[in-house]
Amino acid sequence: MIERKFLKEAVKRLKASEYIRQELDKAGIVDIDIQRTTLATRIGVVAERPGLVIGKKGKSIKDLSEAIEKNLGIENPQIEVADVENPSLEPKVISRWIKRMLERGMQPKRIIKRAVERVMEAGATGVEIIVKGTPSKGAIARKDRVSAGYIKKSGDVVYSVKVAKEQAHLKQGVMGITVMIVPSDIIFPDKVRSYEEFEKREVEKIKEEEKAGAEKEKELKEKLKKAAKRAGVQEDTIE
Repeated sequence: MIERKFLKEAVKRLKASEYIRQELDKAGIVDIDIQRTTLATRIGVVAERPGLVIGKKGKSIKDLSEAIEKNLGIENPQIEVADVENPSLEPKVISRWIKRMLERGMQPKRIIKRAVERVMEAGATGVEIIVKGTPSKGAIARKDRVSAGYIKKSGDVVYSVKVAKEQAHLKQGVMGITVMIVPSDIIFPDKVRSYEEFEKREVEKIKEEEKAGAEKEKELKEKLKKAAKRAGVQEDTIE
């Protein structure tokens, strides 16, 4: 009986995830996390455009909650929406962008190169993008692959690689899209040769963050001085 209950809950969560993705397709859903508590069912949604999920005065999110409760039988659903922290490091965001460009008629190789540049500029450790299919009417099906940085394809560390797949529906057929990204905070064992090297890398990262913070503080002080000057406050009274 307990096993059936757990299975029933798992199926319900899966149906809810699929339903939310369909309803919020234009919002660019990246991740959905559903957790059952004693008082409510918490649904965490990470989206490219959270404004579309919430809607005007929260109407969209309210309607979605009511539909989930009515159609899927999920009691008291509480939807929490979050923005994507760095869209250029999310495989789902990149794969959807490639899909849109392909459906507009752009050349696969050109799109892939632009996408790889975008991901690496965002600070990724590595990226690989593969597009398979027929690029134009009458052409032979082919596979375009572009990679940059460092990426692992075997061993336990492959679980650190974020993967997303999409399909672009063109007049000549379907093109498959695979995007693999290694986030900037992932350090593979074979890339850390010693503790000293790791320590040096982390210290440099901290110094860069401190430098950026100091520059920001200096900029804020300059803005404060200008604002005080406009308000007629004397400079010697500003701390």
